[in-house]
Amino acid sequence: MAGVLVGVVQADETQEAELQQLIRQAQKGEEAALSALVDRFQSKVFRFCFHLCGEKGMAEDLCQEVLVKALKQLSKLDDPAKFTSWIMRIAKNQFLDEVRRPGHTQELLEVEREDGVPMRETADTGATPADVSMEVREALEKLKPDDRMLLVMIDIEEWSYAEAAEIISVSENAVRSRLHRARNAFLKVFNRE
Repeated sequence: MAGVLVGVVQADETQEAELQQLIRQAQKGEEAALSALVDRFQSKVFRFCFHLCGEKGMAEDLCQEVLVKALKQLSKLDDPAKFTSWIMRIAKNQFLDEVRRPGHTQELLEVEREDGVPMRETADTGATPADVSMEVREALEKLKPDDRMLLVMIDIEEWSYAEAAEIISVSENAVRSRLHRARNAFLKVFNRE
């Protein structure tokens, strides 16, 4: 068993070293490295944005804006080991900027199921229907953006408290406290539906 764990740790370290090398190459402007970074992170950024906004078109727009911004600012990233939290922080900020924009309304794209009942447009996010049901998504959308973001990071994307803390620039204790408050707010909204 210990040999398996050592192999897993070594594989993780190798993947991390490869990612850091890829980032350094991208920072030098190497086209292949830039393209590989986009390929590697596009689905993760999209999935995060989709869970935050609940609308495929908006998630696609946010994802594109995040990737463009990240590539433009890549030279400012001092520590390639922090790339994942850095790009997700950009996604978080892009989402918050969008929902706080004056006049922003989250428009629901209505489509009909086979039985004629309207439902929200869904996206191929890699999540099964059991992962994020329509009711959960609708309840999430009624929460404050900051609460929704924490629930998405911890409970849907299954990031660690440390990862969430780094992305939103607070301590792990603050994440725990805010998450507790967000979960209570979610339960109140969810139980009313």
